[in-house]
Amino acid sequence: MSNKVVVLDFFANWCNPCKRLDPYLKELENKYPSYEFKKIDIEDDKNKDLVEIYGISALPTIVILENSIIKDKIEGFDISKLQMALMLQ
Repeated sequence: MSNKVVVLDFFANWCNPCKRLDPYLKELENKYPSYEFKKIDIEDDKNKDLVEIYGISALPTIVILENSIIKDKIEGFDISKLQMALMLQ
């Protein structure tokens, strides 16, 4: 049985670091095709529960789940930490 890895990208349209992170996330999505990448707009009312569940207090925030368990949470624009976290999954 393979482990399902999901990468949640919490962002807002007004967040400049979130916008700068986008091309890196697209690159990582190509590098890790078996991982599921999801963008979560914190300003969308339907995502309020997710923002609360994952304790989002900074942007951008990346939450990495493996089989629905939080494996890592990266707050802010930190590409090297994100790359390292994905390699360890």
